[in-house]
Amino acid sequence: MKLSGLEVPTFGENFELQLLKNENQGGKFIVPFKCDKTIIKRIDKHDTYKTEKCIVKHGVGGPVIELLTGNGKIKVITN
Repeated sequence: MKLSGLEVPTFGENFELQLLKNENQGGKFIVPFKCDKTIIKRIDKHDTYKTEKCIVKHGVGGPVIELLTGNGKIKVITN
């Protein structure tokens, strides 16, 4: 299975992490954070699949980090 991921020593005090996966293909999130908000929807009205989006917000402002997978795993590792 293909692995998409992000490995960083720390995210800092302020960031927003957006993880997206194809809901119908068995993609998986492996993250050391709890999703503040989870959305499952079709991104486009012509899509035949639904996308699950996990949003993690920490602090205020900071970078927005987005990771997307179709049927693989997204793994986020921190110290």
